[in-house]
Amino acid sequence: MINYRILLIFLIVFMLQGFINSFAYNKQDVRKLLSTGVCQSCDLSGLDLSERNLKGLDVSKSNLSDAILRKCNLNEGNFQSSNLTRAKLENATIENASFDGANLSWARFDLAKLKNSRFFKANMKETNLSGADLRNASLKGSIFIGVRINLTYLKDAIWHDGIKCKIGSIGKCVK
Repeated sequence: MINYRILLIFLIVFMLQGFINSFAYNKQDVRKLLSTGVCQSCDLSGLDLSERNLKGLDVSKSNLSDAILRKCNLNEGNFQSSNLTRAKLENATIENASFDGANLSWARFDLAKLKNSRFFKANMKETNLSGADLRNASLKGSIFIGVRINLTYLKDAIWHDGIKCKIGSIGKCVK
């Protein structure tokens, strides 16, 4: 007779292994990114690259879901059409970067420096931009649902509706 407890435990372990591996980055992709600064269409999900200088990196069309990029220098980075769902970019410097078409759902950009960056048609559902510096950034055409912008600097930013935010735009876009 089959012991159903053993079978159940086996199934749970098997399913958890698949779940855990689904968040694992590709080690070959990581080597490529760190050696060249370019890794298009790569799997970097769940990768922790905190406090690194990755200026000018190109990770367009890559999977960076659940990645940890806190306090990184990501200036002039190309994140176009990338998946950054639940990524953690707190206190990162990401000026003059492109997030056009990126999925930024539930991403955390608390206190990030995002001056002059573009977010055209980016999915920003539930993104946290609290305290971030978005001066001169363009949010035009982005999906802007549930975005947290407490104390976010928005002077001269182009709002998601295409209107330029005026002086005094802190935590809201003054039009």
